[in-house]
Amino acid sequence: DGGTTWTNAYGPTQRQDTAWNKVTIQLDPSYIVPNFRVRFYFKSDSSVNQLGWYVDDLGIASFTPPPMTVAYSEDFEDDNGGFTTSVEAGGTGTISWAWGTPTAHGTYPGGAHSGSKLWATGLSAVYNPYERSLLTSPDIDLSEFADDALAPTLKFWYWMDIESTSYDWGEVR
Repeated sequence: DGGTTWTNAYGPTQRQDTAWNKVTIQLDPSYIVPNFRVRFYFKSDSSVNQLGWYVDDLGIASFTPPPMTVAYSEDFEDDNGGFTTSVEAGGTGTISWAWGTPTAHGTYPGGAHSGSKLWATGLSAVYNPYERSLLTSPDIDLSEFADDALAPTLKFWYWMDIESTSYDWGEVR
């Protein structure tokens, strides 16, 4: 519905990682619309802040054999993919989501999953306290999958370094 309502599709994830993680989400057939969007929600408290959530290599495809049909793919190398940032309605805090080459301190993740650019909440520093921020894709037309036997699948890679598994977390809507 173009972002009027949001349904949680993954998470909340509360991880502290030493490697990139691949997430694959089988989308419900009700998501086969001409204005589908994916949103990454990040929440933090006022205590310890770490590097945050890194997102790279996002794709949506139909895996009905043969052949696989890719509806959307973004590696964030040439530009920010048309993604936008905002504060969640009723939320407080400053947005730390940024697109580019990570330069934050620490040894992980050592860069983007592929190439050099990505979206991250800790691109050049740790994420902000009391953050309730959103990273939202542009409209993605999934209506071409209406006749497929299987609904499209959302895939992306992420790395996360957060305070703890109780206070800071992220989810995909």
